[in-house]
Amino acid sequence: MAEHNGFVMNKVFKDTVNVIVLGKSGKMASCVASGLSQAGWHVQSVAANAFEPFELISAICDPGPRKPVVVDFTQPQMISKMMPVLLEYHVDLISGVSGGGNAYLEALAIVAEKNSVVYGSNFSQGFIQLFRFIRSVPDKDQHIWDTAILDIHHAAKADAPSGTAIKLAERLGLEPNNPNSVASLRLGSGVSEHEVLFSNGSETIRITHRINDRKSFIPVIE
Repeated sequence: MAEHNGFVMNKVFKDTVNVIVLGKSGKMASCVASGLSQAGWHVQSVAANAFEPFELISAICDPGPRKPVVVDFTQPQMISKMMPVLLEYHVDLISGVSGGGNAYLEALAIVAEKNSVVYGSNFSQGFIQLFRFIRSVPDKDQHIWDTAILDIHHAAKADAPSGTAIKLAERLGLEPNNPNSVASLRLGSGVSEHEVLFSNGSETIRITHRINDRKSFIPVIE
């Protein structure tokens, strides 16, 4: 299983792939389906609410010679419903699902034994740059600075801390479930904001990444 580092699907010709986006009614799924369709991909959407395997199977078998790829930004519990279909029909998966913990990653690993799986806690270009910067901070410097993460999402987001915040915390050696290390707020209708703070008592560094539009995920997924 690979974690994304940008430009997942552009290596394959668009007319040979059928992109199946899970979740017709979700904000993120709708944005992904619309964005990829506008970019020239053949896209089908499958309902996540009242999920029925036959609908996914129908989408997989429908486009004939096109290779199916499922894109999932729904909820962690969907993987147990999808897994038999993905394995039986040898369908590759791109997942941006967060909040599933180790159980979800273990399920993805099972799928990855037979199929290609790309997983990312955040598919925005800005986060890739933020994480590269965080990775450049030497471990010895982290002991000089007190470090914390602020994790802000819209009120409807189910998990806290977010997958993005957990990924940042792991890199910085922080405990994601310690509120003194990772503070999560869920309010309003904005998309997401993550801020990494470093302080040594006499000065403070604040690095903020804010997503204003879900369309920012499309170029990296593509």
